[in-house]
Formats: sequence, C-alpha cells, structure tokens
Amino acid sequence: MSAGSGALSTSTNALPGDTLQSLSHGLIGRPAPSLGTRYTQCRYHCQAATPGANQTEQQQLYDYGINMGIAFQIQDDLLDLYGDPSLVGKQVGGDIIANKNTLLMILAKEDANSDQLNRINELTKELNSEAKIQGVLTLFEQLNVNDKCAKLMNSYYDSAQGHLNNIESKSNKSALWRLTNALQHRAY
Repeated sequence: MSAGSGALSTSTNALPGDTLQSLSHGLIGRPAPSLGTRYTQCRYHCQAATPGANQTEQQQLYDYGINMGIAFQIQDDLLDLYGDPSLVGKQVGGDIIANKNTLLMILAKEDANSDQLNRINELTKELNSEAKIQGVLTLFEQLNVNDKCAKLMNSYYDSAQGHLNNIESKSNKSALWRLTNALQHRAY
C-alpha cells in the first residue's frame, strides 16, 4: 500500500473494502453500513448543505469530507498511542487497552508473520495494561506501523486538500482551508 494511493474517492479505495469495513466496525462498535449506503447518505447531506452548488462541486465536497474524516480518524489513532497525554486528554494506549481494532492494529495484523500474530492474540488477553501497551508498541515498531499510518494519514489530508482546491481557491479567509490546516496540524 503506497502513500500515493491514499485518496479515497468514489472510483478508488486506498484501503481494501474489507480493511475499511473492519476499521469502521472496530471504531463504531457495530456493523458499518455499506459504502454504497454511506455514499448515498452523504450525497443527500451535501445536496442539502450546498443548494447552490452544482453536482461536480457537491461531489468535490463529499470527497473532501470523506478524506478529511479518514485522515482525522487515523490521526486520532496515532495520537492515542504516540501523543502527549497532557494535550490529548486521555491515557496513552487506551485503544490498545480496550482492544480497539484501529488502523494501526489492522495493518499490524495484515503485515505480521504467524509468530507476531500469535503475540498480538496473547496481548489482547494481557491484564497488565503497561505490559500490554509495551508489547503492542514493540510489535508496531517491528512492523513499521506508525510510519505506514502517518503516510496514509498525510495522503488522505492531501487528497482532501486537492478536492477543496478544485472548488475554491486557497486563502486565509476560507473556513474550510483553516479547518483543514488546524486538523492536520493538531497535537490533541
């Protein structure tokens, strides 16, 4: 999975469908609606929120929102594990302690050999939080998961900015550009 393939649009997916579905299911805690259902729901929301926009502009806003949302979630997963707890406002490694199926964990499982997969399964049952977090961190480092997620996150942010650039010029006055910049550079 290359960093350049991180743009999610209606025509291509950076994450395979099963990975995206797993990620959505793990994050929400219930089965995710199909991508087609989500697409339809978001299209209706874009049409309602932008009544003066043409269909191309609505599609660009939709693609912007999807890419921003995925980038934001990946960044949230990274901050949960690698962020400053005084800024993030939650315990480092909380997702690991809760056995959440974050993108970090999904990529680790996809890239792990059989011994590493066994170790991941053992760690999900670990009751000592510190040992659990340290064990998973060690595996993530071995599998270079942090860098892979950071590259994917940046790719999604870049794609979101590209969609936004297609409908409005970059300026300090644009609320969407300020939001994009603030979210991309957040530390919490």
